[in-house]
Amino acid sequence: MRPAEPATKADRGHHPSFPGVNVFAGGPGRLAWVLGHRKLATMSEKHLPKESGSIPTGAVGLVLTVIFCVAIAVSPGGFFSVFLKGALGLVGLVISIVGIAKRSGRAAGVFGILAFILGCLMTYSTVLDMIAHERGHSG
Repeated sequence: MRPAEPATKADRGHHPSFPGVNVFAGGPGRLAWVLGHRKLATMSEKHLPKESGSIPTGAVGLVLTVIFCVAIAVSPGGFFSVFLKGALGLVGLVISIVGIAKRSGRAAGVFGILAFILGCLMTYSTVLDMIAHERGHSG
């Protein structure tokens, strides 16, 4: 066994086992510094889950727009009834958008918007049926 040779100036920066491999001087953290100082979040900085009793805003919007769709599908009623159901759907749409913006129930907010569009299509066909019914009775 050979005794360890003292490091010369020519050997500095080379890995001791692989003479052809250059190593950056600097120790741990040097690579993180080179790659851009990316700081990892500590436990206190991570987003904490919401309180267990809170309901996501997007989910509230989804529920309101689904109620709008069901109300239109089940009982079309008269103009005033359709107007009130449309107002409920519009409120559901606004709450869904707020839920998406606040990141509170984003997926439910997106489905709330889709449910509102479906409700609008059903309202359109309901209004057309009401118009056709009125034209049939007046002529």
